[in-house]
Amino acid sequence: MKRALALAFTLVSSSVNADDIGAFNNQVSWCYSTDGVAPGTWAEIAVTFDAGGKPTAINVLRYQPDSDAGRSHARTVAEAIDECGPYLAGISDMTVVIGPQAAPKPAAPLITMPDNADGTSNSLANEIQKIIEGQ
Repeated sequence: MKRALALAFTLVSSSVNADDIGAFNNQVSWCYSTDGVAPGTWAEIAVTFDAGGKPTAINVLRYQPDSDAGRSHARTVAEAIDECGPYLAGISDMTVVIGPQAAPKPAAPLITMPDNADGTSNSLANEIQKIIEGQ
């Protein structure tokens, strides 16, 4: 069983209530580890939820460093958000910055996790890998 870890969490969206923020932060901390992540590494991620609290879209908006390590960390954070769901029913969509010492920095490439046209979700890891590889 994974243990909850402290992580730096910066809320970027302004319309999210304190209960949603706390619940999301606590839940993600069970699935995301900062072990081995260099200081200054972070990912800004927008998350959309359905009414039951399941993430329906996870978009990495930017990350640092702008390198393979930064992309890998962004992918790890996005996967943790996906794996830790569902969250509270009715949770608000939010944009967060997550990392060992999270702080927004200049923008980097966009990675998205789109849904299929038929409403089913793609495998998050596979979709992110396709985007990284330019497929």
